[in-house]
This record gives sequence, structure tokens and C-alpha cells, in this order.
Amino acid sequence: MKQFLPAIVKITVIIIALFISIILILIGYEKWESYKYEVAQQEKTESDNKLAANYSSIKYWPSKGPFLSIGMSKIRFKSKFRNGKLYYALLFEAGKNRKAKQPTSFEIYLVDKDGFKVSNTQIPSTSMIRTVDDNGNFAGYEFDSTVDIDINDYASVADWNISWGDY
Repeated sequence: MKQFLPAIVKITVIIIALFISIILILIGYEKWESYKYEVAQQEKTESDNKLAANYSSIKYWPSKGPFLSIGMSKIRFKSKFRNGKLYYALLFEAGKNRKAKQPTSFEIYLVDKDGFKVSNTQIPSTSMIRTVDDNGNFAGYEFDSTVDIDINDYASVADWNISWGDY
């Protein structure tokens, strides 16, 4: 009996030590995983910031047109990226058929080098600003806005397109 009690105490101490060791290992593993995640997030943020710096100046995209059915000779598009947002502006230049019916909305498509849609946004015609020339004659419309976009998506944009209709 004298040897039984010390043996039980030794086994209990060993079990408690193993249990504490397992807990410490699990806590260490969780801290390690958390550290790796924070480092990966920091690296992604730094990479995104470097990429964003490349797209912070205005990009003038090739004009589209003519669009005779809506009375526009040309549509110009410019954009830039800042703080997770795409800032963009459109200039609709009126053609000779200035009395053409204006659609109720337009949709801008940003596409990658293979023509796949990266992003799109709808523009109600009521949000567009009517412009006039020096003589006060109708010259077209202007529109500018922002839309949330990931920097990597914006970096993949190779072209833009526009559609319209009575949506």
C-alpha cells in the first residue's frame, strides 16, 4: 500500500504534465497560425498598395462611337483607382442627330484582355448632366461616379464597353 499511493501520485503528475504540455502546444500552434495569417495579410496589403500606386493616375481609355441611334458621335471614358474605389467619368459627345431618343439607362462594362467582364455598373440617364457648347447648343452629357472594386480586378481591366436600353 505504501508504494501504491506514491505510484498513483507519480502517474497523476505525469498525466497533468502531459495535459499541460498538450495545451501549451495547442496555444503555441494557434499563435503561430495567427502570426502567419497576420504576416500574409500585411504582405497582401503592401502588395495591393504598391499595385494601387500604379493606378492612381487618370487613365484615358480609347473612345467608342459613333452611336447614331442615340445621337452620340463619341463616348469618352476615363478612370483611376483610389482607396478601393474606381473613380470614373464619361463624356457623351452629341452627333448631328441631336434629337435622337435618349435611353433610360446605360451600362458600362470593364473587361479583361480576353473580353471577359471584370465589372459593370448601370447609369440612369436622369443622373447625367446635359452639356452645351459656347453658343448654348446641346453638346452632349457628362457623368462621373465611383464604384467599389478590388485593385487586382482593376489591374486586370484591358478595355471598356457600353450598352443602353430601357431597363
